[in-house]
Amino acid sequence: MSSAQLLFEDDFTSYDDVTWDIARAPLGDGTFWEWAEPRAEVRVAGGEFSLKVEKYTRMNDVIQIFDNPKHLFLADRRFKLKQGVITRFSINMSADRFNSKTDDWREGFASFNVLDFNSAMVFDWIATDREFLSIYERLFVPGQTTTNEAFTEVKPHGRGGPEMFRRAEIEIFGLGESVRWLLDGEEVRREDGIPANVDEVQVGLGLITLTPIENGRSVSCQGQGGLGRWRELRVTQG
Repeated sequence: MSSAQLLFEDDFTSYDDVTWDIARAPLGDGTFWEWAEPRAEVRVAGGEFSLKVEKYTRMNDVIQIFDNPKHLFLADRRFKLKQGVITRFSINMSADRFNSKTDDWREGFASFNVLDFNSAMVFDWIATDREFLSIYERLFVPGQTTTNEAFTEVKPHGRGGPEMFRRAEIEIFGLGESVRWLLDGEEVRREDGIPANVDEVQVGLGLITLTPIENGRSVSCQGQGGLGRWRELRVTQG
C-alpha cells in the first residue's frame, strides 16, 4: 500500500463539525429524519472519537432504515471509486453495550460504515461488547430499491470488547466488482458480483440496532444503550 494515494484521514485530535455531520434523510415534505439521539455524548479529542448513549430512544414504527440507526455521523465528503483501482477504508474501533436483554448483536452495536446511497449498497464493520461482525447489505429504500433487491448478510469474525481495539478495513475493487473485509490485516470475507455499480461512497460512524419492526411497532429500544470508540481513520486509493 506504499504507493497508494491518501484521500482522507482523521486522527481525531479535535472535533470539526464541518468534517462530520449528523446523517439525515428527506421525508418528502421539506423536512428530514435525523439519526440522532437527544442525549448522546460525543467526544473527539486525544486521538479518539467516542459516542455514548446510555439509553436508546430514537425509533420509527414504519420505516426500518429510520428505526435502525440511533445516532449516525457521516463524513462531509464523498469518495469517487475508479475502475480497476482499489480503494481502502480503515479504522481502529471498539465497542461496549449497556443493559442489553440478550447477547443478540442486533440489540445494538458500534459501526464503521462504507455506503453508497445512490445504489443503496452498504459495506460495514460492526462491533459489540463481545464480537466483531461484517455486514454486506443492500437497503430497502422505498421508490429506489424493491424488497426483492434488498438483503442483509451478517457474518461474525472474532472477539471484541470495550478495551479491545482492532483494525477494521474495507477494500473495494473498482466500481464494486469485489469487496474485501480485513481484520487486523487479515482477509476474513470477500464478496464478488456486487448487484449494483458503486460509483462513490461515504463513510460513517454510529450506534445502530437491527431489530425488525414487529406488527407495525418498533421494538428496538428496550432500555439498552451503547458506546463506540474509533481511532485513526484512513482512506487510500491505488
